[in-house]
Amino acid sequence: MLRIWDMFFCEGERVLLQVALAIMTIHADELLKTCPTLQELMQFLLHIPEGKLYPHILVPAIESIKIKDSELAALHETDKPGKKK
Repeated sequence: MLRIWDMFFCEGERVLLQVALAIMTIHADELLKTCPTLQELMQFLLHIPEGKLYPHILVPAIESIKIKDSELAALHETDKPGKKK
């Protein structure tokens, strides 16, 4: 997945969120059917089968997810220590 690393180094941390959202979008049907609990969802995401992350599918999905600077800033704001969520 060198393409993802390239995207991360060029575009920054925003790509990490885009990758996570893209993986969940691509596998949404499977996740909804087989992962009814948070624990099962985490197990799926931690152990995604190698054949499930094809670059020719994942990279366009990542690029299609648009995250505004204001949305990223809001996420940073809620993640500050001592900040009530």
